[in-house]
Amino acid sequence: LVLDRAWRSTFDFLGTVEWARPLGKTCVVLDLPGADFRTPDGELQGTIQAGVAQYERRRIGQRRAESGAIIRQSGRWDGGRYQAGYMPLKVVGGYRLVQDPEYAPLVRQMVTDAIKGVSILQIVQRLNDEGVPTPADAQRVRAGKPSRGALWRDNGVRRILTSPGLLGQATQMRGSVITALRDGQGKPVMLADGPLITEAEWHALQAALATRRRHRGEPQATHLLYRVAYCRKCSAPFDKKSPRA
Repeated sequence: LVLDRAWRSTFDFLGTVEWARPLGKTCVVLDLPGADFRTPDGELQGTIQAGVAQYERRRIGQRRAESGAIIRQSGRWDGGRYQAGYMPLKVVGGYRLVQDPEYAPLVRQMVTDAIKGVSILQIVQRLNDEGVPTPADAQRVRAGKPSRGALWRDNGVRRILTSPGLLGQATQMRGSVITALRDGQGKPVMLADGPLITEAEWHALQAALATRRRHRGEPQATHLLYRVAYCRKCSAPFDKKSPRA
């Protein structure tokens, strides 16, 4: 076998070797003379080679991440998915995001609806009823790939409405939260030719979403009268935890 083509994990490779031994089999690395696992010297050489292959795999991923960060810091699109409402345009030195004439008005309408109090589920229902392709599906079609016919989901709409990408900023994932990518001076990196919405609309949108978001740890409804019926004298809610229930 050619080790660094078959495995890029030392743990997986040694696991295969140990699995083969009870079966009366052994491994011989063809691209490393003398790496015959029937001998101690061969086992040492093969293990070192597996470690080098694993190191190279991780370095490749690191180099790609560093390269992508440099590209984003320069305000260029580094490939992959992008904020709904934009589309990539080839410019000198790479690609930059410009407003999508088809999806930019759609995203702005979603923002307007959310600010007016329309729920995310209602927005999702409207998009699906109108047969609007999801941004990921539209990107697949533009890349020459077949559509998957995916439906809009509430978490996808919420991700769009809470992303700083609406302001034309480059974004990054911090755990499960989308945040703005900032330069060495702490300023947001602008990735697009212009924001989809104004900063005033952004703040109004986040405030509207926050009022409808259930706080972590807040109990969900466990009784038919939960937050429906209240005492006329003390305004206490009539639920199963209330002594009046």
